[in-house]
Amino acid sequence: MSLSSYKISQVSSLPQTAPTLVPGPYPQQQQKSPKAQRSCSSLNFLRAIAPWLLFMPGLGSLYPAHPQSPSGGGQNSPGQQLSGQYEVPQGINIQHCIETQEWSPGGDNQAPYSSQTKFDLPLSSASLFLIARGPQSGGAVDITTSSEQAQGSVSFSVVVSYSRQDFRDSSKVCRVVRGNGENGVGIFTPENLNNNGNGQLNFHTTITLPEVPAGSGPLPVQKLETDVPNTSHSVGDLRQKVSFDAIALFGSNQGINVQSLSAITGIFRTSNGAITGDFDASSALSLLTSNSPIKVNVGLKNDNNGTQSKLVVRTSNSPLQAAINLSSTSGGGSFGVTTTTSNGQLQVSFPAAPVDSKLQLVASTTNSPAHVSLPPAYEGSFSLSSSPFSAPSLNQLNPPDPSGRGRQRTVQHYQVGGGQLNGNVSWGGDRGQGTVSVRTTLSPSTLDV
Repeated sequence: MSLSSYKISQVSSLPQTAPTLVPGPYPQQQQKSPKAQRSCSSLNFLRAIAPWLLFMPGLGSLYPAHPQSPSGGGQNSPGQQLSGQYEVPQGINIQHCIETQEWSPGGDNQAPYSSQTKFDLPLSSASLFLIARGPQSGGAVDITTSSEQAQGSVSFSVVVSYSRQDFRDSSKVCRVVRGNGENGVGIFTPENLNNNGNGQLNFHTTITLPEVPAGSGPLPVQKLETDVPNTSHSVGDLRQKVSFDAIALFGSNQGINVQSLSAITGIFRTSNGAITGDFDASSALSLLTSNSPIKVNVGLKNDNNGTQSKLVVRTSNSPLQAAINLSSTSGGGSFGVTTTTSNGQLQVSFPAAPVDSKLQLVASTTNSPAHVSLPPAYEGSFSLSSSPFSAPSLNQLNPPDPSGRGRQRTVQHYQVGGGQLNGNVSWGGDRGQGTVSVRTTLSPSTLDV
């Protein structure tokens, strides 16, 4: 049996770095055999990609990479067991599932019917997580803060909309645990749900974090994870309010929108849905989708200890637009950035970067223009490639010395064939260690230096 249906592929490698491994897209939701459904665990995938986790410390996975019977609650589970055809991933122990009489009225005009429930989980958890499995288990996830949320706890409020009560009652919304100190909520629907006549289910989960008193700094959260196919994600303005050691939001066939957030490591993954918003990370960040646009602002920080901070932004068949601000805690710094799409315009800019920093950039698309603007502090080589009849172009912007020392800037370049342009940039004659590659086909490639 395959441990996962995800395709492991290497994103364009950064020079002198480990390969970046990323999951492939979720399949469209449809009736599947139990064996096929068990193969669709994206957070199983996280534990399987150990090389990638080597440069994303603190970001683990929801599940160990072992198959699990769909009718159980995890091996040796001390809690409640689910009978019938429910996919409960290996390692998940069910503590309690909401009974029919425990549902409250939805109260927010969900048509034709809605019910709601709420779980309060300890903020001190090693991981807070939400999972969904089964037909019609998708919907929406909102992540926000509230001054009314009790300190030391995080609430998971679940509103289920349904057309038939027997459909609602066949679903299981449960308090679940995993590993040592990991607490979460699971949404499970039976594998034969779509065989039981016409009916609809939709789950809207709101994760509410407490707000810390003014002047006390952002709220520390060890880890927040979601694995919810066919579900959208909306994250509030959290940058100044919450600091995540690690965050992993996995959906599919819906978008991910983030007003703002800050994390040490993060991965945001969907398919057939856009990724938009403002992201700050200080170790590694991946923004991954397919067949939909990406438009993001990213702040990537490095502590200049010799370890490279990494960013991967990837989509396909859609435009990609990213503004990336690089910073360092002590000057200099090392950064690795990969931005990739296909059949869509690529626009990548670096408004700021530290003096004496090292940037390794791979930016690529196909059949569409590629335009990259480098920061004034960049020093190193560059390579532009496109088709022979669409020659690359270089724009020299002549910025002032970002160090304030009045150094002279030197830009050298030379043509290699009709579709290739190479060169280098330096301040004061010192050859930098940065590398930049901008690639496309059948369209122009442009670099601003």
